[in-house]
Amino acid sequence: MSSNFDIPKLIGLIPSNWSIKLTSDFLNNSLANSLAKKRNNSVQKSIYSNYKFSLQNTMYALRKEQLYIDEDTCCSRCFKTFDSCIFIRLPSGKLCHTMCKGGLDGKK
Repeated sequence: MSSNFDIPKLIGLIPSNWSIKLTSDFLNNSLANSLAKKRNNSVQKSIYSNYKFSLQNTMYALRKEQLYIDEDTCCSRCFKTFDSCIFIRLPSGKLCHTMCKGGLDGKK
């Protein structure tokens, strides 16, 4: 596999009496593998960048929404009112105490 070799150094080690025909398959494969690796890295970076942008957009949209909590607002798990300003907003949009969130992942 060409990725294990330093191609410029390897080309310098090829005896001058060898024809290009002898090494052309190796050099073509090395170049193709290098280009494929570079393209794959570029695609992965683009996908990550788009995913990150999507998450940032979602977070912005969620932060932009206003929550109205008054003394009658209840936890969606235990149905008690909130006695502090610390709470969790569930994906469904409902609110719960931080101590009540255990039901989300099967723990209490």
